[in-house]
Amino acid sequence: VFWEKKLIYFVNNPDDDGNGVIQRHGLYALAKFQKTSIIPLVDKVAGSSDTLLRDEFIQFCIATNPNSNHSIDHLINGMKQGADIYARHGLYKITNKESIKYLLNAISEDDEFWKSFFEHESIFDKDDGDKQLVTNISDHLDNEIVDILKKIIFRVFQIHDIYQEDKSSFVRRIVLLINSKDNNFIFEILDEITKQADETKSLHLFFDYEETLAVLLTTENLDTYFKRVPTLPSKVQERAASVVYIAKRTNGVVGND
Repeated sequence: VFWEKKLIYFVNNPDDDGNGVIQRHGLYALAKFQKTSIIPLVDKVAGSSDTLLRDEFIQFCIATNPNSNHSIDHLINGMKQGADIYARHGLYKITNKESIKYLLNAISEDDEFWKSFFEHESIFDKDDGDKQLVTNISDHLDNEIVDILKKIIFRVFQIHDIYQEDKSSFVRRIVLLINSKDNNFIFEILDEITKQADETKSLHLFFDYEETLAVLLTTENLDTYFKRVPTLPSKVQERAASVVYIAKRTNGVVGND
């Protein structure tokens, strides 16, 4: 307890001319205690202008307890502050069901998080990267998590500053997770497209969703898809068949069937 209190004091009250060395070493030592209760006692350093200190704090949170709400909040903020490597790898360590739900709810409407997440997605699109996050979500997939994932997908496609979200591997995997529990998701997307303010916005959103709709199109739902087409805005109706051609190109046997 003595050293715990001393180290917390050093982190919060360094006497090192602002170079951050004492604080970084203090955080490294505090991580050995693995006490979640320490995180909010030293979290003022998360707002430091010192990127090395912010990175050390993120690593401290991960080493202490990546499943705590405190840690998850700081991982999300770390992503938005540009700490892509440490914060993103921290997300992969979130494995508890309630923690997964807390994370997904927290980022479901956080546009700045998603902009940061997708900006460097190609670098982290691997088995020990973003695929691990999808696996962790899949391990606890239930109807509540599916509903949050749907909310995320609908939100992401409304963010105008994200480049080619329709071709995102992460989005594709999340969409397939949703579909594994609810194979009518394709029609919820059509509903989302239809309810836009005007036909032009509906058409633009349809363009964005084309690749995703193609992923979800199967021989089982193809007839229902075309029965829904006449209910879509007229400009979207004219384009609706494109989804089938994309499915043929991208879905292999399913598309060609």
